[in-house]
Amino acid sequence: MSDPHDSCSMTPPLSPVSFGNLEQDEPEIIPPKRAHMEDDPVNDLPSCFCCLGEVSTQNCDFHPDGYLKQNALGRLLHGSDPNFAVFQTTCCELFGYYFTTQLALQEQMEKLFFLVRQQLNKLENTTITSTGWSLGTGSSASFMTARHYIRTFLEYVKVYVCRYVNAMNAEQFIPQLYCHLHVLLLHLGRLTELPSSVLNQCSARQGNTSTNTSYHIFHCHLDVHWGVLEIMHLITTKYPNAGISSSGQRWCQGPGVEDYSVDPSDPFQQCLQLLPWDLVVLAMKKHGKLSMKEYLSVSPFHCTCIRELWVMLRELTDYRQEHMGKNSFWITLDEILQQVLHIQQQPYTCSSEVEMDTDKFSLPPIFQCSNTTDFCWWLLHNMAPLYAYTSEGEHVSLTNPLQNNYMFLVQSLLKPLTSGEQQVDEAHLRCYMQTSLSLCKLWGPNIDVLIHLWDYFYKKLNHHFQIQGLGVEGLAKINKSAVSWLEKCKDLTKPDSRVDHMNSFQLFLKHLSFSLGEQGKNIIWKQLKGRFYSKFHPRRMQELTEIGLHNFTELFITLALIGDLEDVAGKMADFYAMLQMDNVHHGHRAVVWRGMFVLMLTYEEKGVDVSFLADKMAQEFNALCWEFSNDTLESSRRFQLWSFISMYLDCVQDVFEASDQLKLSEYKLLGRGLGQILSAVRENELRIVLNFLQLVLARHRIVYRRVSQQLSDQHQVTQQFREVADALWVTAYQFVQTHSCTLTPPPQLADVAASFTMLTLNLPPGPSTGIKEDFLSSFQYFGCNAAVSASVSCRYLNHMLPNQLVIERLSSDLKNYQPLVVQAWFKCALYLFKDNDQMQELSRLILKLPEVGELFEHVEMEASDSYSTVLVQFIVALGQSYHKTEGLMNKIKFREHASEYFGDITRHIGVILKNAGPPEALKAVYVIGGYMVKHCAQFLYVKSKPDCLLPSLLDSLVLPHVLFSASKTLNPSILQAIKDHLHLFVQGLGKLDVRRDQYIQRQLRTIFLQYLHRFPLKQSSGSTVTVVHPLVNSLSESFKASSDTSLQLRQYVFEVIRDNYLTLKGNTPLTHAGMGFTYIAEVFQKTTNQAILASDIGVLLQTMLEYQLMCEVPAIRQQSTYLTQAMLEACKKCEKQESRFSVTEILRNFISKNIKVYQLRLLKVVDMVSVLYPDVVLDLVPQLTQSLYDIEAKRGVGADTVLRQSYMNILRNLGDRGEEEILQIQNS
Repeated sequence: MSDPHDSCSMTPPLSPVSFGNLEQDEPEIIPPKRAHMEDDPVNDLPSCFCCLGEVSTQNCDFHPDGYLKQNALGRLLHGSDPNFAVFQTTCCELFGYYFTTQLALQEQMEKLFFLVRQQLNKLENTTITSTGWSLGTGSSASFMTARHYIRTFLEYVKVYVCRYVNAMNAEQFIPQLYCHLHVLLLHLGRLTELPSSVLNQCSARQGNTSTNTSYHIFHCHLDVHWGVLEIMHLITTKYPNAGISSSGQRWCQGPGVEDYSVDPSDPFQQCLQLLPWDLVVLAMKKHGKLSMKEYLSVSPFHCTCIRELWVMLRELTDYRQEHMGKNSFWITLDEILQQVLHIQQQPYTCSSEVEMDTDKFSLPPIFQCSNTTDFCWWLLHNMAPLYAYTSEGEHVSLTNPLQNNYMFLVQSLLKPLTSGEQQVDEAHLRCYMQTSLSLCKLWGPNIDVLIHLWDYFYKKLNHHFQIQGLGVEGLAKINKSAVSWLEKCKDLTKPDSRVDHMNSFQLFLKHLSFSLGEQGKNIIWKQLKGRFYSKFHPRRMQELTEIGLHNFTELFITLALIGDLEDVAGKMADFYAMLQMDNVHHGHRAVVWRGMFVLMLTYEEKGVDVSFLADKMAQEFNALCWEFSNDTLESSRRFQLWSFISMYLDCVQDVFEASDQLKLSEYKLLGRGLGQILSAVRENELRIVLNFLQLVLARHRIVYRRVSQQLSDQHQVTQQFREVADALWVTAYQFVQTHSCTLTPPPQLADVAASFTMLTLNLPPGPSTGIKEDFLSSFQYFGCNAAVSASVSCRYLNHMLPNQLVIERLSSDLKNYQPLVVQAWFKCALYLFKDNDQMQELSRLILKLPEVGELFEHVEMEASDSYSTVLVQFIVALGQSYHKTEGLMNKIKFREHASEYFGDITRHIGVILKNAGPPEALKAVYVIGGYMVKHCAQFLYVKSKPDCLLPSLLDSLVLPHVLFSASKTLNPSILQAIKDHLHLFVQGLGKLDVRRDQYIQRQLRTIFLQYLHRFPLKQSSGSTVTVVHPLVNSLSESFKASSDTSLQLRQYVFEVIRDNYLTLKGNTPLTHAGMGFTYIAEVFQKTTNQAILASDIGVLLQTMLEYQLMCEVPAIRQQSTYLTQAMLEACKKCEKQESRFSVTEILRNFISKNIKVYQLRLLKVVDMVSVLYPDVVLDLVPQLTQSLYDIEAKRGVGADTVLRQSYMNILRNLGDRGEEEILQIQNS
């Protein structure tokens, strides 16, 4: 049974006794029949250890059948009969035999103790095989029978001592009982001598119903050890002087035992010395298998029964200390732990020079523990909570501090640590600090602990407190923002915050905050603050590294949160002042700045004015901004300065966000340095500054709105927020105004501009700012000013127009705000040519304007996600509304109002055309301009007003001056844009008075003369063009169904083509005659309405006939023939008298003009016409016949057979009427 490592511990053999069959090693005990015996309730199972499994943080209870829950300990401590209901009969059953209750222990003590040892042997022998201890299982009933016998006997001994021992027999009886108890313990052996197989499986959640033999062996040992202690406590309580040996013989021996404060003549104290030692060494064995991650989650108790045993030991020792003046539990445990800390870490073995007595226990060796200090912290961490249990096993809430053991903690664990005797790594130190913190919560604050810890950490302020080899998790973390740092420090002051992510220094701060947060904190703080403040002086402050300064700051922030805020903040600022900021590393300065802003955030939470801190920070910030604005600054230095500026802005933003009413001098943080850097920053930096301004303005507006709703005195509200508002006006407004007119302002500028405009509604610039600005001027500047960037105006209007308060103010104070907003919309559409969310949103808001809504009431509008489509629909709606307007005066009024929508649009068009691009911008310009001319030309053009908008649009978009310059060429991008949209302009001009307005005629003629030859036609010789010529497309409204205006435009265009391209010089066509014919041919091909083709006869037929008559160029004759044929066939199909009459008159004039000169040629032309449209020629037969006779008469040679034959060919095409005419000619 003995552990092979402990050869000095011996278990003596059973004493030689002789009573019947009990001499056998395992006597078979057969209980006799009990028919004649009195009933005895002793057969009820007495209290014993019953397990709930391994101990965990969730498992805090004890088994209901155990000692504590059965109140066995309570009865023991109160000195009452241990079990009043049992052993009340004359005879009792022990180990299956019947004994006289009052005499058995007195007369047969040796026999009964022999039976106890026999039951122990029987229990252990069930698990022993030839190869040693097994891990087998068996019947729980058989195990419990043996345990029942043993516990019943121990219960009987307690009852016997209480009831039947008296002063007369105590002197003789008690020494014998002590001796047998001693022998029983020697026979049982130490708990640590049990094999590891038993210790590893000693717990079971099913308790005493478990079939695991290891469980029952282990718990039987616990039963006996505790039972012996109970008996000895009863003896020493009832008969304190009985049986005390005068020799002073010890029950235990081992290194350091002689140093214990235990009376060698006190068997109970010596026995009490053994059990805690055994339990401590058991815990050592478990500690040796722990990793650092398991340090605080694994218990030193193998099972709940071990914890229950410790609780009972604690209750028992403290009871004896209170009532008998003995050592308390903590003193008893401390004496053991002192030996653990000082005995050399090596096995304790027997030596030939040291004789060990076999009738004494040798204390267990402690060689299993490699780190005794670590073990002591761990054990203390788990022992302290045991004071939260009552003698009934109930866990009570901690309303008052538990009984503490600070003496051991300070003297034995902290002093060696702070004195430098021990070198502890960070991982162990974190565990120690967590243990110290948990003990502080149980025991209450202790100033000695805080002093020792402060002495330790003060020397290590420059340490990173990181765990080597842990990777990223072990690295020291420096907070990048004041808010996160404050939250981290506040987390240190919360009792229930997690500690697993904290380093040892932070755990110290949490320990400190908990101590100062408890009752009596003022006393502790008064005792400590001098120790804190006195440690820091100029030399020490300058010795701090960046991480050291970070730790210093974290310390003082924590103190500020839990102590006297202003006192701590003042000291912290004084200590910072010792650093001489001009010479410190930029990392130090960053820590200092963040620390100051953390203090400001703390001030905000406490409602304390930040003026003291804000003045200091603003002064430093202004100095840095002045240096930053220097143009000759080196790039590396500039980068450093910008990092501080951006950090300052972030921190100031945090302060404003944290402020509840903005009345704690926050405005002082908006120093003049902010205005200096606005003109010195780069684009990406400017975005950051503008974001800061926007957030501050937004916060100011939100707080103002909330406070104004809470306070009835608006004057008081205005005064409260005036200082912040004026600081913002002076700092940034003029820059925002100026920068909004640059080419590429950042989008955040519009946000800031909108916020300033909203600010004017409540807090316009005060007299001290020197800025004269109101809501209307600000709105008109940023929203409607042509000089302001389109991107700014667009985003600005998207902020302003959804605000009902803004709309109400505009409606009352700016009557024409809707046309102004639409003007801005057009400007934005021209410059922001790409579809984007901002333009889409602005278009949506424009459609919600009352005037715009009225325009679309009677106009069908297609849903579209493209702002350009919405813009075109608006232009179309304007044109349609103008047409529906009745009455001259109403039309004039509408024209004047509608013109306001476009404003000075030609100015923006000119800017884009000057830059000739990009192509997307040019497209936007020509789309807008083209649709304006097409749908709105009737009110954009006023003949009596030369400065009206239409001429400007035409001159800038379609007929620029460069077009007429021989030395300059039109930009290809612009030419392409004109090609794509020229038809819109022509169609718009066609809706005006083309026939009577010479300006319109002149512009149309110029357009065709300039652009007909610039773009290829499909039918041109060798052309591979697939795109329709824009001038062909300009007549598209006359291709199918025509209006008066489209037909009028068509005829005028054909006149321009005829007069400028198709005029014959003698018999020779003009150079570009082919282009004119090709253009007309393309128009004819696309025209499907025959009536429209027939109407072209009046303009083109005369010319086509002349080309048939005079032109000798085959290609042109072919084109003219095609056009003539197309017109005549269309006229024939129309069957309209006016068309036929028109053709007849044209032919009659053509014949009259040319018959005398071109007789045969003319007859060929007429012959062609007779084939295509004979009815028309029938009407001309009299004229033709008479012309024939006149020609022959003039010649005076008689009939001209050739001429007559040609004429008769014509007549044969005319049917019967022609045949009749032939007969008349032949007979003449």
